[in-house]
Amino acid sequence: MVRKGLIQRVKALEVADPSGFKPYVQVIQEVGQTEEQAIAAYEANHGPLKADANILLVVIVEPKVAHA
Repeated sequence: MVRKGLIQRVKALEVADPSGFKPYVQVIQEVGQTEEQAIAAYEANHGPLKADANILLVVIVEPKVAHA
């Protein structure tokens, strides 16, 4: 038999988010762009980011030229 208190605690844990998880925002930094420019471009398209946003910055680089 499960106690009533245990059921209440489980329900409270299911509702709460103790981890404080915030989703990540993917910002793409193109070749020749600074990080600030990439974030500004993202914000122009998607709206402002919160100060505590989790930003995943994807940096695009030019491939090195192979020497023959």
